[in-house]
Amino acid sequence: MDSQDIDKFSDTRLILKYQGNQAVSQFSKKLNFSFQSALHFGDSSLEFSYFVPEQLVENRDMSILLAQTNARKQGDLYFVNNEITQSGLFDSLQLFLQGAKSGILDNVYLEDGFFFLSMRFNSLEMEKFSSALLDLTKRFDGVGVEYLGPNPGLDSILKESISRASITNVKWEYDMPRSSLQSSPLNALGEEWVADIRYMTKNDVVPQLFRTNDKIEDPKKYGFNVISEKDHLYEMTLSNRGSMIREYHLRSYEKKIVRFTRHLHYADEKVRVETAIPTVQTRDLLQVLSMTNDSYPMFNLKILQIEDI
Repeated sequence: MDSQDIDKFSDTRLILKYQGNQAVSQFSKKLNFSFQSALHFGDSSLEFSYFVPEQLVENRDMSILLAQTNARKQGDLYFVNNEITQSGLFDSLQLFLQGAKSGILDNVYLEDGFFFLSMRFNSLEMEKFSSALLDLTKRFDGVGVEYLGPNPGLDSILKESISRASITNVKWEYDMPRSSLQSSPLNALGEEWVADIRYMTKNDVVPQLFRTNDKIEDPKKYGFNVISEKDHLYEMTLSNRGSMIREYHLRSYEKKIVRFTRHLHYADEKVRVETAIPTVQTRDLLQVLSMTNDSYPMFNLKILQIEDI
């Protein structure tokens, strides 16, 4: 198994688009400017965070936008937070992702005044996605579909993203002895498994898609949803309260790090993590990992690789 193993079973791709009327979307349409974004689900709203390299502030319109949106400067970047609280949209999108358990939200960006949400899913859930999609587009005039069809593969999707931002792949690992999993549902996954984080939240729960070498016996007993028993594909929303992973996610959120991919691979009592991020945020991610390691030194966190894509 490898870190991108789940992508082989995410055979369908969907790109949703939403026409916003916020200042940042109007600016994007006016100047034909693309913003790479991170999306987090809050308690009752969607939060989009965009990063703007410092050198672009020389543009007068960009400077005005940053002032209007109370952008926060962090190192060489400015961050624009954009919270969408449109009635019902949050609930509909969350139900959309919760209803079809194989959906993985890969990339969010703003271009020509539209928010684009790119995701992959397993065609076994096509009926669920289709039903949720029809309901979503019926209820909200600004929501449409840019693409629905075969998944070209994660490597191809990342190459698309490079046109909007240079991307760096970071790999790191930490110890997770089998003995520490005895009381965890993860123990049911066996000696080796891979996982993709489906979408990011601001809470203590993280929805994940798992693939195992062998099928899980009685998956419902452990809280797993079965996507494909034949392919050993399962989904579960895990609580990370008080854990090292929770600290990592919290600090990544505070730094507004945009993560294009979020793979985990468990084998030999270690979890190897692979994430693709904008190159300009590499230093921020290293700071996050350093602070996480300081808080949880017993996990022996180690950087394995940093490489531009």
